[in-house]
Amino acid sequence: MTIGVLPGANIVRQYAQDSIDDHAIENISLLMEIRDNAIHFHNVGRDLHKRVQEVGAAALRNFAFAARKWFDCDLSQYQFALMPVAFETPAGVIQTVFGDDTKGAAGKLAKLLADQERKFPFEAAKPFNVGVEVELRFVRNSNAQAMPVIVSPNDPNAIRVTLSEEDMLKRYPWDYRTLCKALRTPDFKENERFHKLRRPLEDDPRFCRVRLLDPRNKKSSKQRFYSPAILDEIVKHYV
Repeated sequence: MTIGVLPGANIVRQYAQDSIDDHAIENISLLMEIRDNAIHFHNVGRDLHKRVQEVGAAALRNFAFAARKWFDCDLSQYQFALMPVAFETPAGVIQTVFGDDTKGAAGKLAKLLADQERKFPFEAAKPFNVGVEVELRFVRNSNAQAMPVIVSPNDPNAIRVTLSEEDMLKRYPWDYRTLCKALRTPDFKENERFHKLRRPLEDDPRFCRVRLLDPRNKKSSKQRFYSPAILDEIVKHYV
């Protein structure tokens, strides 16, 4: 005899060890909403594409964590990826991030996904999440067709991008103590092993930024701030 998806999920929720949490169950529930809505309605809308990408990517992440935790099965070798945003044209991707033309039943579904993602915000340190953040980023590219972004005042032809202090704090919200707190696992210790893992990552702008306490004074005291993305790099070396 079989049982439904959510009754099965609620059984696993009650396990004393290796259980799932409300975030995992909500992610499964939203996948079911997407499925049901696709059966009965014609889903059109760039915002909905983005929301489905976020929920679907979180489902893959949740599944990979559970497979590794429960069955010691590492799925990273298969390089799973979702396709909806990948098949968009460049203009479509930009509109997906910055525009919203989703109406009717699809609009209601997109709103439900957005509301639940706000209710259960993404946290890199958590094993299960409802959705992951999908962002459009400008990256360096030597391709002649690439859009130029200014990195110094000496290039008058590039597009100027300004990051405020508020923007930087959003991207790098953790100080050292917050990072250590997020890393609390059974075998984690703030020792030389941890420092050897952390120091090389501090030179990578994806994971760490050094800010002057007084930006006007180059000799001012400095403090490092970390992106939550650094967790994925460090926890690889811990159980």
